[in-house]
Amino acid sequence: MKIRMKQVVVWMILSILMITSVAGVNITIESSQSDAEYAAYKLLAAEDLGGDKYDYTVNEKYRDILTEVTGKTDDEAIVDYISGLDTEDMIYFANEMYAKLKDSEPDADSSGKVFTGVESGYYLIANKASTIASVVILDTAGKDDITIQAKENVPSVILKISNYNVDSDTIVGWYDAVDAMIGEEVKVKLECEVPENFTKADNCNLDIFCDTSEGVELKYSTSDDYVSDDDFSNVTVKLVNSVDSTDKIIFQYNTSDDGYVSISKTAEGIKVNIQNIANVYSVFNFDSIVIETSAKLKENAAADVSGNPITAYVQYPRESGSSVTDTSAIDKVSVFTYKLVLNNYDGKSNPLNGAGYELSKDIGGGQYKVIGNVTLTDSNIFEFLGLSSGSYKLEQILTPEGYNKLPDMTFTITGELETESDDPKLVSITVSDPDKITVSGAVLNIDIHSRSGIKLPSTGGVGDTLFYILALPLIAASIALFSLSRKVI
Repeated sequence: MKIRMKQVVVWMILSILMITSVAGVNITIESSQSDAEYAAYKLLAAEDLGGDKYDYTVNEKYRDILTEVTGKTDDEAIVDYISGLDTEDMIYFANEMYAKLKDSEPDADSSGKVFTGVESGYYLIANKASTIASVVILDTAGKDDITIQAKENVPSVILKISNYNVDSDTIVGWYDAVDAMIGEEVKVKLECEVPENFTKADNCNLDIFCDTSEGVELKYSTSDDYVSDDDFSNVTVKLVNSVDSTDKIIFQYNTSDDGYVSISKTAEGIKVNIQNIANVYSVFNFDSIVIETSAKLKENAAADVSGNPITAYVQYPRESGSSVTDTSAIDKVSVFTYKLVLNNYDGKSNPLNGAGYELSKDIGGGQYKVIGNVTLTDSNIFEFLGLSSGSYKLEQILTPEGYNKLPDMTFTITGELETESDDPKLVSITVSDPDKITVSGAVLNIDIHSRSGIKLPSTGGVGDTLFYILALPLIAASIALFSLSRKVI
């Protein structure tokens, strides 16, 4: 009886070990691609030696490819080569391996984004829906359930904007948010990062989009008239090698170098198409494409805490030469502007119509740029749209009948923006005279009270005229009296 019980226990233990071995490792891959499915290629087998130590041996199925890529022949040398790779070299190794084994039958296929019961080993995992993206190297030895983020080596975009001084032709830094006046030019820079696996893919084209919201427009032409839809003279496209800080312009002044670039207008902005990335890469080794142009706020620009967004993204092929594309994450910047609302009242705080005001911005050197002048006969509320950080002068250009002209008012405003943000907002506006100016979001409010009555004369005024009129007869009488007195004598 005891012997039979021992046999049962032994069989139970063996069964548990067999189930564990069969069950293997479960792998979940987190990916932004909704329809992603993955294939796993077991490059090395892993034998558990105990004490968290494993013996790796080459999978004969991939020996020739591993030897070709590593330059090594025996198992130990191949394993040592892989163990010594840094992050950059590992990416190169993974891409080279996948390029050579992608037509092989995988050792495991995912169900959606999940592998179930994968044998212990050293795997290359690739996205079956894309031959030029999402390659992962994964060691499953000693693991049970694994969740990993897909290494989606796909193009991405970074969008930045900057204020621009036309007179000095200078910019100051690149940010996610700036403020500007209506019609004021701001610089726009879009950087599309291109992974190495895309630079080597045949027939791989990129479409880079830059879109604007309703209150802002791209100034893609050097002409202010936008006469032609194919005039992109204010757009520059260049290739950049960030390693040695070199670049090469491939589109400027409507001219494309070797026809690699074509630009077209869209309903929201522009599209920049780069033809055959591999061919472009053969001319100049680059890791990013930089597009520079300008934008300006329109008359209907929004004055609120969200500003006037500009967005960018890139569309890329899922496979070499494929018409099926994926879209990168969207990057966003925003151009902000502010509004001044002036309420005109009489001395008793009743609405007072029939006034006019002009608002100007100090642009330096004693010069002012007019933001707007408004004269209203049927309202006491004046609105000026298009303020940015700086100093201003408010002048009354029409005084209501029976009221005294108000002195000029000067003030300074400073907008605080989220200059490094995925969704930039206006934080606050600081004013130089908070007792007279209140702020709500992107709107400044000023209440002005006009005083009625006559203005007392001063030197050079009506009093001088009366003085001279009354004095003349007295002077004449004095002269006549003096003359008469001399005759008497």
